[in-house]
Amino acid sequence: MRFDLITIFPEFFAGPFDHGILRRARETGLVEVNVQDLRVFTKDRHRTVDDRPFGGGEGMVLKPEPLFEAVESLLGESVGDLRQQTARDPRTAIVLMSAAGRVFNQETARRYAQLERIVFICGRYEGVDERVAEHLATEEISIGNFVLSGGELPAMLVIDAVARLIPGALGNEASSQNESFSATEDSSGDTSHQPRATGHAILDYPHYTRPAEYRGWSVPEVLIVHPLLGVNTLGDFLAYARARPGKINFGLAGAGSITHLAVELLKSAAGLDLVHVPYRGIGPAVADMLGGHIQVIVADVPFLLPHIRSGAFSALAVTSAARAPALPDVPSTAELGYAAVNSDNWYGLVAPAHTPANVLDALRTASLAVLTSAALKKQFDSQNALPSPSTPDEFAAFVRAEQAKWGPVVRATGVKLE
Repeated sequence: MRFDLITIFPEFFAGPFDHGILRRARETGLVEVNVQDLRVFTKDRHRTVDDRPFGGGEGMVLKPEPLFEAVESLLGESVGDLRQQTARDPRTAIVLMSAAGRVFNQETARRYAQLERIVFICGRYEGVDERVAEHLATEEISIGNFVLSGGELPAMLVIDAVARLIPGALGNEASSQNESFSATEDSSGDTSHQPRATGHAILDYPHYTRPAEYRGWSVPEVLIVHPLLGVNTLGDFLAYARARPGKINFGLAGAGSITHLAVELLKSAAGLDLVHVPYRGIGPAVADMLGGHIQVIVADVPFLLPHIRSGAFSALAVTSAARAPALPDVPSTAELGYAAVNSDNWYGLVAPAHTPANVLDALRTASLAVLTSAALKKQFDSQNALPSPSTPDEFAAFVRAEQAKWGPVVRATGVKLE
């Protein structure tokens, strides 16, 4: 695909197209970018491209002659005049970047990605002679309801949005499909990106990466079921499962994980008899769920969100104290009465039993000094860990609480770490 940019500042584009996806697309021949200096098509020694508007007023207006001639030079043919206009090639768009244009969105990007060529006219000053908009440009595009100094930066944004939709540009076609949902038009005709909580379509869902927990904030997990179960709430599912003991399979990545213990805790608290099916990763579990071999999965929200949004799975609850931003309509286990079905990873410093008190005091003093030091905080930050100093009594109480919470679950189920 070819992009042509007509501008009075050709040096403006030096650099931005030499990085990332656009650079790779250019190197592989998927994209060609040509920058055309508008002043080449002027006739006077001052290389004048603008003039004062008829009727007076502030600012200067880009003249039609150099713009028409620049486009015709690039196309290799005349666009005609009042008496006879030349038929346009439907595979080529001539786009005037202007604050007065129609707002660019993802649907426009998709449409542009089907073309062979786009010629961008980068407006400047007070504007462009209206005959350019009416008789030269095939459409007028804006990137939003605000005014910039010129059309160069908006043109670059449009090129970036379009280029990533060209097959092969991203290397992984699913990337553009999963991230590029179009905005839903509301009753006012507005197609702008709406806030997530409104229920409008969005460009993308929230992403997370390692670590699973950072500074106390965890990647939310969600309990999903196969739609064929016909349940829409956690309460419905619990009743459904109680009526079918030993017949509901739930899939998890591995065994003995904190997620596994949380599910076992839910089973114990709700009086369920579910069959655990361990997998080497969540991908195979999702495949089996789609095939109807298992009925329930608990895993990180980002892994499951595309399937939830597509309707392949039904989300019943996020296993956390609060709702997940990506699933604002899905309640948490805490608000559904199962606050204990929540877990965090932690580490502690222990010493052998009967260690002398003076040794314990010395260890605590030294460890507290280290844990509160800027050096260790920086080290912990680099390892995505959160220091949480406590007294021996506080830590002992915490351990007893964790044992009271998870001990019965482990003993009752015989869960082993794998």
